[in-house]
Amino acid sequence: MARLYRSSRRRFGDYRQEIRNRRLQHDGDLPHDLQFVRQGRSTDRQRSFFTLFRAFWGLLFGHRAVIWLSLATAGISTVLALIPLYGTKVVFDNVLAGLPLTGLLAEWIPQDLGRRGLLTLVAGVMVAFALLALAVGMVGRWQMTRITKRVQASVRRRLFEHTVRLPLNRVQDLKAGGVTTLLREDAGGIGELLFAMLYNPFKAVIQLLGCLVILTWTDWRLLLGSMAILPVVWITHRTWIGRIRPMYRDIRATGQHASAHATEVFGGMRVVRGFSRQRSEAGRFTRNHHFLARQELLTWWWARGVDIAWSILIPAASAAILLYGGLAILRDMEAVDAGLLRPTDAFTPGDLVLFLTYLGWLLDPIATLAASATQFQNNLAGLDRVLDILNEKREFERTGQEIRLDGSQVAGGVRLRDVHFKYPGSNQMVIQGVEVDVQPGQTVALVGSSGSGKTTLCNLIARFFDPTSGSIELDGVDLRQIDIDSYRGLLGIVEQDVFLFDGTIAENIAYARRAASREEII
Repeated sequence: MARLYRSSRRRFGDYRQEIRNRRLQHDGDLPHDLQFVRQGRSTDRQRSFFTLFRAFWGLLFGHRAVIWLSLATAGISTVLALIPLYGTKVVFDNVLAGLPLTGLLAEWIPQDLGRRGLLTLVAGVMVAFALLALAVGMVGRWQMTRITKRVQASVRRRLFEHTVRLPLNRVQDLKAGGVTTLLREDAGGIGELLFAMLYNPFKAVIQLLGCLVILTWTDWRLLLGSMAILPVVWITHRTWIGRIRPMYRDIRATGQHASAHATEVFGGMRVVRGFSRQRSEAGRFTRNHHFLARQELLTWWWARGVDIAWSILIPAASAAILLYGGLAILRDMEAVDAGLLRPTDAFTPGDLVLFLTYLGWLLDPIATLAASATQFQNNLAGLDRVLDILNEKREFERTGQEIRLDGSQVAGGVRLRDVHFKYPGSNQMVIQGVEVDVQPGQTVALVGSSGSGKTTLCNLIARFFDPTSGSIELDGVDLRQIDIDSYRGLLGIVEQDVFLFDGTIAENIAYARRAASREEII
């Protein structure tokens, strides 16, 4: 018992050691008070990114047409937003420096506008394109936001329907608070992946490609120099991101454990107060959340590694390009003065400003892609945990050969033949060799001391569990051959502890009457 109440600092020390061990081996014994993490399979990043992406894409069935529409509008709005940036070159070269317009601009813009007219035209065009890009982008963002909420509701419903059909012992392991965490946080985070893994990265890629085309046309040598920063994306991903997702899984597992403990305490508040356990349970709650806070702070520092790298590299790259471009301008100005180069062929201040402007837009999506890779690791960890639950087998999986019961044709005879039973995960038999034959209409009372197996026997008759050996029959038919839903529709169960559904007393009475009138109660 001493290990159970160690301080969060010591538990965190064990956790740090476990993280170091993961790099050397994928499995091993965890400290005693980290065993709940193993139960959620959160100690390793079990699924690759592409496996998770395929699973995520499968969850989007029925919404994909709207998603493609949203991505298309995101691409269009991004391209429209890139066009006004070219106005900086026109302002610096053709307005401030007084150089003549060339190429398509000379054909589209009247030559008699003058510098003030040209400046006004450029400003108006930039505002118009910005507003158009905003309008198109808002359409896509609204559609993606709407689909995000629908996906969250869909995944939560699917997870709930699956969880309520898990084996009873597995539901008890999850506990109410743990299931609530899965439904609210893990399943809810899956919807947010629409932006983190689809919309924002797609928009960043379109912006990246557009900037690459414009920068290549401006000066390919500057572009090659600026692209030297791209390997950093791969390095940061390999160094940091591969280690972050398992840590996010651990955080979610710890939070689930803490929520389940709190639910358990308040559900058994009479026992807690009866044994004066308020202080010790409050201390346990505090230690759990201190441990959770330490995990979150550790993960925060790992995630900041990517931000720090880019915070240093982007200004350094911009300064290097500024130095190179400034020297190129001075060189070409000397060549123009010496008559060795035409002014229209020189590298101008407008070219440098244009390049730096688009370079910022080029580096921004790269930084977004790198940063988003850390940001959505948390939601990917939630998706991973949800897939763990959805992949678990349901209670008494159907084969399609089960018998569906008609209540009007069921006599109600129940017979137990040499029933033996032990709970899952235990080697000790709770019931051995039980033989009972209950005739239709007969009333039977099970009497015995506490722990003698009365509740277990009732659970077997209700088929919350199947016998380890032997059989239970209804009118001579083994319960394992009967459809579980149609069988339980015949039962009326009254527990020792009163349970009411959320609602008024009248609503609970009406619910019970509807259930009783739908099927005959044994």
